[in-house]
Amino acid sequence: MKHIYKILTLITIFVFSSCDDFLDIEPKGFVVPSEVRDFDLMLNGGNYTMHTTTDEDVLFLTADDFQSTTDQLGNLENPQNKKLKLYTWTENLFLGTQEQPAWNMPYENIFTYNTILEGLEGIALENEEDVEDVNRIVAEAKVGRAYEYWLLVNTFAKHFNKTTANTDFGVPLITKPRASALDNPPRATVEEIYAFIIKDVEEAIANLPVTAINKVRPSKTTGYAFLARFYLSSGNYEKALKNATLAINLQGVIGDYTGAAYRTEYDKEQYLTRFFGYSRGFNAGFLSDELVNLFDEKDTRINKIARADYKWKKINGTWTKIYSGFYKNALGLNINHSVSVPEMYVIRAECNARLASGTIADVISDLNAIRIKRFSSVDYSAVTAVDISDKTKALKFVLEERRRELFLTGIRLFDLKRLNLETAFAKSVTHTVEGVDYTLNPGANNLILPIPAQILNFNSNISQNPRD
Repeated sequence: MKHIYKILTLITIFVFSSCDDFLDIEPKGFVVPSEVRDFDLMLNGGNYTMHTTTDEDVLFLTADDFQSTTDQLGNLENPQNKKLKLYTWTENLFLGTQEQPAWNMPYENIFTYNTILEGLEGIALENEEDVEDVNRIVAEAKVGRAYEYWLLVNTFAKHFNKTTANTDFGVPLITKPRASALDNPPRATVEEIYAFIIKDVEEAIANLPVTAINKVRPSKTTGYAFLARFYLSSGNYEKALKNATLAINLQGVIGDYTGAAYRTEYDKEQYLTRFFGYSRGFNAGFLSDELVNLFDEKDTRINKIARADYKWKKINGTWTKIYSGFYKNALGLNINHSVSVPEMYVIRAECNARLASGTIADVISDLNAIRIKRFSSVDYSAVTAVDISDKTKALKFVLEERRRELFLTGIRLFDLKRLNLETAFAKSVTHTVEGVDYTLNPGANNLILPIPAQILNFNSNISQNPRD
C-alpha cells in the first residue's frame, strides 16, 4: 500500500508543475486504490506529509507578531531572497518557475481528497460496515479539503467582506482530481469558496467519528471547531458562537501550562494536529516588541510556550527583564497549526463581545477559563483580574487575548486582514531592515499574497492580485 501513496504524491507534484496538461496527467505506474481500506489509509498521507505545512515564512514574515534581523533574513543582496521580499512586502514576489508551498501543497492535498471522494463514488460495498466506513472517509476528506481551501483563500485573496465577497476573486475551485487541459479553472469568488468549505464541513459532521482515528484525522469536535473558525472569518458571529460551544461541549478541557507537564497539557488541548515544516514552528524572527508588551512577565505563554530569550535592562532606575524573542529549537513542544480548545474559548468570547445577546459576564468567564491555566496559582489573582466595564473594552481585551493565545499558530496574518475591515481595529504594520522602515497601511493590497508566476504561466484564466 505504501506504493500507492508514494505514487499519489508524485502525481500531485507532477500535476501542479506541468504547463501543458493542467490536472490531466496520469503517470505510468499509477495504481488506483480499489478497496475501502485503501482510501482510508490515504487520509494519513505518506509519513503525515499531508498534515504538514511549509508556509511558515508566508504566514509569519508578512504579519506583525515577529520581527526579523539581518542575520535571520539572509543575504540582503540576493534578488531571490524570499524571506526579505515577504518581510518588506515586495511587489515582485513569487516570480519564475520556483514552486511556492503555500499554493502548491494545499492543492496537492486537495487533489488527494478529490481522488478519495471520486474513487468512493462507484466502489462496490459488501456490507453495512463498509457503508459506515465510506461515509466516515468521505466526511474526513471533505473536512480536510475545506481546511485547505480556507488556507488558500485567506492567503491569496481579500478577506471575506459581506459587501464585496460575491465579486472579490478567491482561488480556483477544483472538485475533481482531473480536468481537461482546455478547462483551466478561473478564480472562484471569495463568497463561493466560503460557501463551499462551510457546506463541505456541515455535510460531513454527522459522519465524523466522535473519537478521531489519530491526531491528524478529524473528529466531530474538529468539524465544529472548523465551522466556528470559518464562521468567525466570515463575520457570522451567531453561528461561530454556536459551533464553538458545540466543540467545547464535546471537548473543552484547557491545558494547564503552569506545571512541569505543560508540553503534555498543550498536546491534550489540540483538536487536530497540523505541524509546520519544522514541527516546532517559525525561527526567522523574534517576538515583536508590540506583542511582548501584551504579556505579563509571569504569563507562561511567553515563559514556557515561547521559551522567550530575555535580557536585563535598566528602566527608570529599575532592572527589568526584557523579552527579545524565541528560537524554535528551544520550545520543547510541537506547535500546532490547526484548531484547539483555547481557540474555541476566544472565539466564543469574541462573539459574545460583539453580539447584543452576549454579556460581559460571558466574555469574562471564557477569558478567565483560559487565563487561570496560564498563570501560576500564586500570581493568578493579581495578574488576571479583568476590569471590563463595557462591550467596547471587552472586545479589545478579547482580541488581545486571542493574539496572546494563538501567536505561534500563524493565524495572525488572517486576523490582520479581518480586523483591517473595521476602523476601530485597523492598523499599520512596520518592518525595519538595516535602518529602513517598510510600512503597510490597512488599506494596502500587499497583505494579500500574489498568485505564483508558475501558476499564471499555465493557466491564463487566473488573474493576478494587484500589488502596491
